Amino acid sequence: MTWLQRLDLSWNGINSSTVDAWFWNVPTLPYLDLSFNLLSGPFPDALQELYLDGNSMVGMIPATLQRLCSLQVVHVSWNQINGDMSEFMDRLPRCALSHVQVLHLSATNMSGELPQWIGDMSELTSLDLSYNNLAGDIPLGIGRLSKLTKLFLFMNYEWTLDRGALFQYDAVYLNISVNQISGRLPSSLRFMTSAKYIYLRSNNFTGSMPLLPKKLRVLDLSSNSLSGPIPSEFSGPYLMQLDVSYNRINGTVPASLLCQHPDLLLLDLSNNNLSGHLPQCKNISSDGLKLSTLILYKNNLSGRFPVFLKLCQAMTFLDLSQNMFYGILPEWIGRKLSSLTHLRLRSNMFSGNIPYSAGTAWWPTTVGPSWQLDIRNQLTGTIPRNISDLQKLESLDLSMNELSGAIPSSLSDLTSLGYLNLSYNNLSGRIPSGNQLQMWRFAYFQTIDKAYDVLYVFVEIRT
Repeated sequence: MTWLQRLDLSWNGINSSTVDAWFWNVPTLPYLDLSFNLLSGPFPDALQELYLDGNSMVGMIPATLQRLCSLQVVHVSWNQINGDMSEFMDRLPRCALSHVQVLHLSATNMSGELPQWIGDMSELTSLDLSYNNLAGDIPLGIGRLSKLTKLFLFMNYEWTLDRGALFQYDAVYLNISVNQISGRLPSSLRFMTSAKYIYLRSNNFTGSMPLLPKKLRVLDLSSNSLSGPIPSEFSGPYLMQLDVSYNRINGTVPASLLCQHPDLLLLDLSNNNLSGHLPQCKNISSDGLKLSTLILYKNNLSGRFPVFLKLCQAMTFLDLSQNMFYGILPEWIGRKLSSLTHLRLRSNMFSGNIPYSAGTAWWPTTVGPSWQLDIRNQLTGTIPRNISDLQKLESLDLSMNELSGAIPSSLSDLTSLGYLNLSYNNLSGRIPSGNQLQMWRFAYFQTIDKAYDVLYVFVEIRT
């Protein structure tokens, strides 16, 4: 078969001990995919693309690889090479280094350091070294890889970062999350003109947030030690996702972030030191905002229920809990936020009744596959009878309010309900029976075990 140009035997579970390995001897074969098998053997000299992912390989790659001078793509991820990264790199064919474009070595249990000469692989466009035990300096040579568009270094042991080394090239995708990289984020970050996806979470970055590249779509800076305010002139006009949770960021939330990013879908500012009122977002087009997930949990934000949320009709997940918001809950929540599936308002200072509008509760009645409602505040009045409209409600927490009256019997119609907490209120009367709640027996705390299901119930009744 000297004419064969492409052979894909991936995901077959083939063992080389039971197969006639005729394909090893096809001298002109440029593409060979043996991923997720148990195969091994010599490689055709003309090979350009080699895929050995998930083959249970143990130990270093064979020295015969040195003959593959046409090699352009190397995938050896999800094997047990169990060796030193420098030794592995030395076994790559030196005659092919100038034209290797893809090198993926993730989850191979390699340790040690990456050699400085990796900067000589001038055609490299994608490098994946994630899920290993690499340590030491990230080579400055990476900054010379002008064609590199994807760099995956996440989940290693302990990298040290020469300031700006990883931000000298113009990658489209950069992921160095879950390492121990420290230092300040360089101002040169904003000049990565092609960057669209940057993931830096769970490191030890310090200092303030830098300005962003203009084409950036996704930025994850969560679980670092960043401080200072969010820049008032927040850049990145095409930003779709921003996660800076679990940092030490202070100041207010600028209008430029919330109101001037029409494509923003996810914003997570939780577990910081932000304060003040949220912007009102005036002069927004009739199309509104695309924001679907907003997480502001555990800050020091204040003010009434944010009015700008009227403009977020695609909102599905809203978490304002553990702040200092106050005032009554507006009736428009159910009408304007009709796609909500998760609403968390606990540990604020909201007061007043759970509102109605023309006899209809304020929550959405057309919801997705699950629904969670958590409102621990200072609410008064009664639990609405038509709470049973939330047929897909899985979790309901109205505890630690000042609600009074009886528990509506319609609660027993919520067949998806798995968690109910009504404790620390002023409720009275009998616990409803029937359907989902038919096994309630105690008035204060009860865990109900049903076949293949558990309903957790926390109720306080004052008679």
